[in-house]
Amino acid sequence: MAQLDPNITPAQLSDRYGGDDDSFSLLAVAEAVLNRVPSGVSLWLSSPEVCMAWEEILAVQEGNHQLSWWCKMVELGIEHSDTLRADRRLARIRQRRAEAHLIMTWLDSPSSGTSAQTSALRRLLDAHAEEAELLIAKLLRSSGIDISERLTPDIERLLDLDDQKFRDLVARDVQRRVDTASLGHPAVLNRWYEALVELGTQTFAGIGLDAVDQHLKYWFAVPDRHLIQARHEAPIDEWVPKLTFLTHLRARLMERNRLHRHHNQRSTREVMMPVERQLMETHYIEYARYRCEEADGPTVAIPRPPHPAAFDEHAAALDRNDWDVKWIFDGRRIWLDAWGSDRWHEDGRLIVTSSRSRAGKSAWKWAKPNYVFFSRRHRRYVLLTGSAAFADLAESNPKSAPHPLFKSIMPHDRERLETFIPPDGFRWRHPYPPGLTDLTQPIPMTKPV
Repeated sequence: MAQLDPNITPAQLSDRYGGDDDSFSLLAVAEAVLNRVPSGVSLWLSSPEVCMAWEEILAVQEGNHQLSWWCKMVELGIEHSDTLRADRRLARIRQRRAEAHLIMTWLDSPSSGTSAQTSALRRLLDAHAEEAELLIAKLLRSSGIDISERLTPDIERLLDLDDQKFRDLVARDVQRRVDTASLGHPAVLNRWYEALVELGTQTFAGIGLDAVDQHLKYWFAVPDRHLIQARHEAPIDEWVPKLTFLTHLRARLMERNRLHRHHNQRSTREVMMPVERQLMETHYIEYARYRCEEADGPTVAIPRPPHPAAFDEHAAALDRNDWDVKWIFDGRRIWLDAWGSDRWHEDGRLIVTSSRSRAGKSAWKWAKPNYVFFSRRHRRYVLLTGSAAFADLAESNPKSAPHPLFKSIMPHDRERLETFIPPDGFRWRHPYPPGLTDLTQPIPMTKPV
């Protein structure tokens, strides 16, 4: 990272590292854990062309670093400096992976259309089903999708395997002992997914966990608290292969979903959208009538990470006063980081942060928020007395906080700064897709016609 030109562009990075998986993985980890990186690196990784691979790499690296942290905790102790260092690296990779997932969610959302458009198109397709079927068959032939979906002898042999032999094949693929490209065929994707879920469930049982829906949602991610609780009883030689297997299984699950999504998007782009466009042009009066009869549903807002309810009010107040607001989340702690401008040392900075913890078996409970202001006059951070002081400074943005509004000056120790202050790298100002400046306005869900 230190050897990169600070002004390197995403296009230059793509030409240099786009085909090098090892360098791509190193760049993703460095971008996640270092405080300062060239802006082009973050722009490249969060771009639509690279973002999906970026999320997959971070998911694998999260598993690798979690295993490294756990091994150090077992061998050296939970308070050892090497263990704490590994824990900090894991937290930053985990935070960046969560942000990459939110970017992917946003990138996928604008293509779905409003509920009124969807309902009107469904009614139009139902009314002209025979015409639509003829158009679909014609476009399948011209696009080549029907050829790519045909069953070859290799695919047929794969589908003829019994469940146990198929799971064994998938397990060897996860362990990289066999390269089975045929698993990515559209006809095999559903069976591949079922085999991966079954293998993940069995491996979870081997380390004392139940594969409930929550674990499936997070791709069989092992909770840190389970590793902490089991550190005295779990034999390293027995658990390391299982944790490594779960990491690579998670990567294959993401790969399967990526292929499934790519296949659906290709079918939508090359077949369904042209069919819909043709029907709308041919029966435009009928479509217009359906469209008027359907009421517009709510638009989909820009995704925000989990947060206390009061944070929405804080964000709205900051936005009204022209602060540049970013939401940052690492899975446990949420920051609402507001800058007066890109030169926050000169133009002001406000932060509100809170952490969450388990309250019982499933519920999350948010701690009391902390409010922080950067005093430009004294070049120090100060803790504010509460939300009223935060709202006052959001409106006035003075060079230093009036004494009645601040509770204490924040000491410059590493642990405290890392808790309350997000690092100052470029990436922390772009946890969501670059170019989104108004976080209070919803994104209109429209489909190109």
